[in-house]
Amino acid sequence: MHCAIKKLPPDMRAVIIMRELNGMSFKEIAEVLEQPEGTVKSTAFRARKRLRELLRPYWRNEE
Repeated sequence: MHCAIKKLPPDMRAVIIMRELNGMSFKEIAEVLEQPEGTVKSTAFRARKRLRELLRPYWRNEE
């Protein structure tokens, strides 16, 4: 997981670390990054999507 996070662009990586690893709210992240809360939410959405793509080869096929 950490290797996949390191492959994210810096803006996505920062949001994922603050949200998922540090447990910060979107409002707190927005304040730290000095960005609108909506931008932070959008970045988190795109980052999670990218992480799914990066981690897909490691998922077991449950079928």
